[in-house]
Amino acid sequence: MFNGKKYVTRGAREKLHRLLEMLLWDLVELARHETELDHLQVFELKPAEEEVEGRRLQRIRHFQEKPRYEREVLISEEEPLSQRFYIIDSGEYSTLLLSREY
Repeated sequence: MFNGKKYVTRGAREKLHRLLEMLLWDLVELARHETELDHLQVFELKPAEEEVEGRRLQRIRHFQEKPRYEREVLISEEEPLSQRFYIIDSGEYSTLLLSREY
């Protein structure tokens, strides 16, 4: 799973800058080493309440339902998002999209 070509929808591309997009793909790859992957990976992005040295933080919660898996990361981000994204694997390719595009 998640071995084929990678695509990003227009909506997701408009919301995510390239480094954040790459981080979501990397989180899927990291999860692959920790658990069996579900075809649907979920990413909830929210601004963190705390700041570090005056920098705003982006909270990213990555999870899947079966088998249960969850990881949360914080990164420095000038303009944190409040958005949900999915990465879905079809077997041939994977697509990163906004939840409303599902």
